[in-house]
Amino acid sequence: MHEWAISESILNSAIDSARAQGILKLTKIRIGVGELAQLEPDILRFALEKIKAGTLAGTAILEIETVPARFSCRSCENEWGFADVKAKLFSDVGKEDPLHYVPDFIYSFMRCPRCDSPDFNITSGRDTSFSVEGEK
Repeated sequence: MHEWAISESILNSAIDSARAQGILKLTKIRIGVGELAQLEPDILRFALEKIKAGTLAGTAILEIETVPARFSCRSCENEWGFADVKAKLFSDVGKEDPLHYVPDFIYSFMRCPRCDSPDFNITSGRDTSFSVEGEK
């Protein structure tokens, strides 16, 4: 459950960001969780709710959004989303989702849907980000 450690890091970074902006009380923390970020949003939310108590984010609303994974082929410049190929990919590798545990497996299992090239970039959906709102 690495979500707890990541939650602590997000909270500390959000508080540091708030202080740098002169915010005295955080009212909202928006978190973008990439579809390939190896995080369970429900566990992340649960952990954040527990650890934010007693901090300047204690009453802050948490908004957690999944950021869809997107890809770009280096060969033909085609762009596609994970949703476009997910069903076929999982039928090829089985019902278990190995990408949750090792996202780099995607390079072994996926190819460009247009030209069948295995040479592509992940353009979004791998990272986690946040922004804050609050009272000064």
